[in-house]
Amino acid sequence: MKIPLPENYSYEDIAEVKDDTLYIHKFCFEDLMYDLTYALKDCSKCYYCGKPISREKSTLDHLYPKDFGGPTIPENLAICCSSCNNIKTNMTEEQFVYFFSISDDEKKKEFYRDISLHNHIFMKWYGPIIPKEWISEQKAEKITVYFFMGKGINGKTYKKVEKNYKKYGRIIRPIIVDRNFKLLSSFNVLLFAKNNSIDTLPTIVLENVELD
Repeated sequence: MKIPLPENYSYEDIAEVKDDTLYIHKFCFEDLMYDLTYALKDCSKCYYCGKPISREKSTLDHLYPKDFGGPTIPENLAICCSSCNNIKTNMTEEQFVYFFSISDDEKKKEFYRDISLHNHIFMKWYGPIIPKEWISEQKAEKITVYFFMGKGINGKTYKKVEKNYKKYGRIIRPIIVDRNFKLLSSFNVLLFAKNNSIDTLPTIVLENVELD
């Protein structure tokens, strides 16, 4: 997939856009994606409730939650107020919009319980709750790691990957790579896969991004 890129974009000495490609010079992927989102999207009002906000008081929400495999890329980030972000918790955008429209508090609680169960059942049977066109299955051996991007086998992130694999029987969080299959995000997922002889991984390939 290709992520949207503004013209003449640069992020300190970390990254820049040239010839419709984002070149990353220093590894700082999530911070870079956050800054890129602000460069691309309207930060004057909350994406969900429409109330005016300043950039200083805005937050970034994952439209498809990270716990369900939602990646940190501009397509999956919304600029919103902290109130909406806190209320949305682990709902998808579509689920939250419907939840927001319910006026009765008890019905809201019932809906939240129902969709929480639905989301976990979906992941067990089908995998990450994100658009399928974002993902492809790639061989773990194709991925090149140029930077250490996690706390390693004893880290909390690694343990969460392990817990989810036991719970759902599959990798839930896709790894993200550049167009040359250099790893950009989710080092611990790749580490877990290699430690457990998992050959293929759900992968998001950013075709207009290059880590140099």
